[in-house]
Amino acid sequence: MSSTDQAFRLLDLPPELLDDIASFLPKESLLDFRQTCKHVHKHTAIAFARCCFHTIQTDLSFASLRRLEQVAKNGRYAQHVQSLLVKGRRHNHFGQGLKWERDDQGYLLHRQPAVDRVRGILRAFPKCASFQFEKLLEDGDRVPEPLALGDVVSMILAIVVDLKRPVKGFEIHPLSSTDLSHPNTRGTDLDARTMAMVETSEFTNLSSPLQSFALGHQAGAGVHIATEFGLHLMQGAPKLRHLSLDGDYVARGSGHYNSDDDRKA
Repeated sequence: MSSTDQAFRLLDLPPELLDDIASFLPKESLLDFRQTCKHVHKHTAIAFARCCFHTIQTDLSFASLRRLEQVAKNGRYAQHVQSLLVKGRRHNHFGQGLKWERDDQGYLLHRQPAVDRVRGILRAFPKCASFQFEKLLEDGDRVPEPLALGDVVSMILAIVVDLKRPVKGFEIHPLSSTDLSHPNTRGTDLDARTMAMVETSEFTNLSSPLQSFALGHQAGAGVHIATEFGLHLMQGAPKLRHLSLDGDYVARGSGHYNSDDDRKA
């Protein structure tokens, strides 16, 4: 069979069938398939958007937010975004290249140009209802600049309330710089202002659809607030199906708890 015959048969396939075929392909194969011809490229655009824009990733840097703003302007792609992953790496802290203003107590201001950019991006993704945070923390690094992990969590929570966005997934994973498979012992610095926000009836209603929740290891001064934070979200989530808690939240020696284990029993 010649390549001409193959191209002709692809051209004869209805758009719906091409989209179905594309939906079953892994990402790399899908990208190759879309290069077959213009007909295939055109009629696999929806499958491409579902596959490649389901989860968007950012470190909240100037360059990263600029790229997300381009996605936000494309309605064909923006409508398929369902999850935001805020992910940092060593020597690549959150928010580089932007000015992040704080109040006199050191709290990140939730009304300022940099935060407004993040808010505008999330507003353009109406189906984005899951939020994941992953940060590689240096041992002994007390103040990651320009944004700490707790700053980012607090900011996204404030934006969720502003946009009245229901939350289906919320995961926080601080990682150790010495062992990427284990949470960092310093954990996530959540402040009292964050707790006050999640205790409001408005946020409780928005988080009631929560189906997946994960909270990394907590140790140190912020453990009490973080524990209350986790308990509040879990207690107000009747649809919770996936729960992952590390460190101080489970009995010493067990290390990790996943609610799926109980459901399989």
